[in-house]
Amino acid sequence: MAVLHESPWYQEILSEGKLLSQLEGYPESYAEGYAEGYAEGYLQGKLSSIEIVLTAKFDDPGLALIPQISAISNLQQLDTLLRHIAVSNSLEEIRQFILESREQS
Repeated sequence: MAVLHESPWYQEILSEGKLLSQLEGYPESYAEGYAEGYAEGYLQGKLSSIEIVLTAKFDDPGLALIPQISAISNLQQLDTLLRHIAVSNSLEEIRQFILESREQS
């Protein structure tokens, strides 16, 4: 989750939450909770999309990659991974991509 907090996307959500909390009279911790919840929901949605595409393309063997994929918290990497899964012809290609993504982190 640390990578998520550093992303410009997360910071934008946090800023929106701070503005919203000021307008509605909520404490600043509301903004942090808002950003945290929104980001976590987005991350879970992205992981769910990846799981659906893996299952559609590779059936149950594709699900074996979910633990490795769930360890990725960088949303840009997950977006790229989802696109890569969509065009990959084998699970080995996806495994290699995940390995390369981890080395870049």
